[in-house]
Amino acid sequence: MTGAWDLACAWLREEPFEHHVACPFQVPLALLTVSVLIALRWGSICRIGEVLAAFRKDLVLPSDVLFTSASVLLKVQEPKTRFRAASYQLAKIEYGDLVELIGYAFEKL
Repeated sequence: MTGAWDLACAWLREEPFEHHVACPFQVPLALLTVSVLIALRWGSICRIGEVLAAFRKDLVLPSDVLFTSASVLLKVQEPKTRFRAASYQLAKIEYGDLVELIGYAFEKL
C-alpha cells in the first residue's frame, strides 16, 4: 500500500487539485426556466408550442390590470380552432401559487 499512497501523493504534487462548483449556475437557471414554462403550460392547459410561441405582450398579469383580477390570461397566437371556430383564444390561469410564480417570473419583462 505504501507504493500506491506515494504515487497518489506524488500525483497531487504534480497536478494540484482544486474544488469545482458542484453545479454551474447555468444548470439551475435552465431548470427553473423549464419549470416555469411547464407550470405555465400545465396551469393554462395549453400545448407547449402555444406557450413557447407567446411573447410578454400576450400575457396579462394581475399587476398589469392593477390587481383587479387574480388570474393570468395568455393569448394563444395560433389556436387549433382558428379556421373552424374561434379566431383567437385565451388561456386562463387561476391557481394562486401559479399566478404568483408567473407574476414573479414575467412581471418586469
